[in-house]
Amino acid sequence: MARKTMTPVREQVFLRKHPTRWLKLPIDVRMGLKKKRDEIVAIRAAIAERACVHTMPPVEIFDVAWMHDSAGVIHGRSGVVRFDGREMLGVQLPGASVLFADEAALRGILLHEFSHCFWHLQCALAHMAQGGGRTLDLSSPVENLNNPEADRERMVSPQDWFAPEDCAIFPYHNSKLLEQCTDEVALKWIAKGLPCLFPVAEFHAEHLTYPTDVAEKLAALMGVHHAP
Repeated sequence: MARKTMTPVREQVFLRKHPTRWLKLPIDVRMGLKKKRDEIVAIRAAIAERACVHTMPPVEIFDVAWMHDSAGVIHGRSGVVRFDGREMLGVQLPGASVLFADEAALRGILLHEFSHCFWHLQCALAHMAQGGGRTLDLSSPVENLNNPEADRERMVSPQDWFAPEDCAIFPYHNSKLLEQCTDEVALKWIAKGLPCLFPVAEFHAEHLTYPTDVAEKLAALMGVHHAP
């Protein structure tokens, strides 16, 4: 694994525009997503400012809605974010959910997915501590999309990472915090025929770049030595 590199915080929230799909979105949707990207920048920074570590995972926003036959609307996932030739554990969000989530819902989605990111990094560090190679596959079975117990098992304890006020509103699987957002995605995006995809449940990395403060926190919790 490589060490952390200094990328400005703002540059770690990306709006991924598909070359043809983006231009087919209504102009108000495109403008709304750009505005929401800036809102996520601010929320991510606010979470980091009060958290036990001050580096939050990067965030990607895609110009689609995500859905699945059994799980319904999917509001986010953790995954490998690639930029500047690097791979980092990050949060990936469908633009439809970003567009219709209010500030509280956006904060909840980020907290939930950040927790998954830290869990995945914990697995990566344990893998390395046990002499494993730098290639890692942490893919989750598709059936886990609608399994609250499996989802909760794949995240760290919020109390170890986030401020008490964020722990108090931390949303788990099927949280009521996201009910209004789910309804609006269905009515104002999916029903209007805007692009929808089923996200591939793939989690494969070759050379992870990771934040030093997060790795040191995990090493302390795991009781292992973190080599810089």
